[in-house]
Amino acid sequence: MVRRRRPKGKEGRRAGQAGKADRFRCRFRLCRHLGFLPREGRRLAASAAMKPLLVLARCIPKRFYSVQAAPKIKGSAAPRVQLPPEELEITKLSSGLVIASLENYCPVSSIGLFIKAGSRYETSSNLGTSHLLRLATSLTTKGASSFKIVTGIDSVAANLSVTATRENMVYSVECLRDYIDTVLEYLINVTTAPEFRTWEVSELTTRLKIDKEIAFHIPQACVLESLHAAAYRNALANSLYCPDFMIGKITSEQLHEYVQNNFTSGRMALVGLGVSHADLKQVGEQFLNIRSGAGMAGEKAKYRGGKLQPSTLALLTGRLF
Repeated sequence: MVRRRRPKGKEGRRAGQAGKADRFRCRFRLCRHLGFLPREGRRLAASAAMKPLLVLARCIPKRFYSVQAAPKIKGSAAPRVQLPPEELEITKLSSGLVIASLENYCPVSSIGLFIKAGSRYETSSNLGTSHLLRLATSLTTKGASSFKIVTGIDSVAANLSVTATRENMVYSVECLRDYIDTVLEYLINVTTAPEFRTWEVSELTTRLKIDKEIAFHIPQACVLESLHAAAYRNALANSLYCPDFMIGKITSEQLHEYVQNNFTSGRMALVGLGVSHADLKQVGEQFLNIRSGAGMAGEKAKYRGGKLQPSTLALLTGRLF
């Protein structure tokens, strides 16, 4: 193999530069064919791609970059709608159901069903029933399954909650006013048509223990329970939480009996904020007149006063503070 010598001088330098350019072109074509570019190729490709953009930028007039506020056109704004203020409306139906509402034109509506079914109406045989009812909100009813209640409320971004005192239980819902009908359907099912299936009630035992454990880690709750146990002999002495000796012993029949005796029209009040009074009244007349009457009369609370030792308090509340 005969190796060709590169000429010396200017001719040799020119021949070397031409050979280098030929090698770069060959390598550039090969890399482009394989899908990647060497460092020199990337720099050349970037500069080639930027040339059209630079030419375009020079053609754009300078006023294109100036930020100018749009001129204000008089009379373009829509006139404000003045809504007349509404007053509180209260209606008592023949069944004893009280309906109260206040229209505030808010996009979010709040509706609450107040029932005289607090822990003071429990007896020695069903202590803790109201506590279990608070946790049974999402259980299956005659009109909707547990899954349908949970997913239906979530699908409209609503909220269904239950709170209780020694006097009342409050079932409250919050939703956009466009979905009032949907949410009221679930509220009515939960309060008027519960099924209390045995296996679903038994599954609440764990939640009952956890709920009570969390509550009694709050000093204020412990103090209030102790004060009521020391001040009263019955009725108001009943705890808001299920005693330890009753956990797991409350049956579906006891829940049904408690609802039948206390969830009656004469013991209910339907209150709405941001909802039409006529619509709320129609719901009360059609769906909340299932159980009419005043229900079972509660025992009169007897005040005794005094003090309690920790051992006595443990027997009454099911816990040792």
